[in-house]
Amino acid sequence: MDMMDRPLIAIAPQELVADGWLGFDSRSGRLLAGEVNHTGDIMPAGYVAIVSRPQIPFRGARLFVHHLIASSFLIHSFRVATMETTACAGPIPTDAFATRMVALAEIDAMFARDKVIEIKVGKTAVELLGAPWALPIAYPGTDITIAVENIGDRPLRFLGGMLGKVLPS
Repeated sequence: MDMMDRPLIAIAPQELVADGWLGFDSRSGRLLAGEVNHTGDIMPAGYVAIVSRPQIPFRGARLFVHHLIASSFLIHSFRVATMETTACAGPIPTDAFATRMVALAEIDAMFARDKVIEIKVGKTAVELLGAPWALPIAYPGTDITIAVENIGDRPLRFLGGMLGKVLPS
């Protein structure tokens, strides 16, 4: 049965088994609130809500923020449709989701070449992957919104990605 033939309400989390990505970009994403400068960078003390919409059912599992900008941002809200997914009213430092993107690319290249890789996880593993953040299922066209504040001292582009699960193709 083709995904388009399935009723959306019948999708169970265990059916979402393939990996999928969703991106958040202050330069090219849809902004619900806040302002950016002419290049799409968020000004110091600036607050922006960036929206991404999946085109297929998507259940986010892990947020990634480039480690070079992570210390300059706070997450004030992360919503799937109207459902808030943060557990507190206060902001969350994006340092918790800091990722060394170059290391991920190297791991991906090793996997593509060898099909199997062995990774020994040490105390610096947190630098490779952001913390897990399981979201409810977002159906096609559902807004997934991240609201961030630039707490740094210069304008910066917010660029993040969420790895999650989708239906297999």
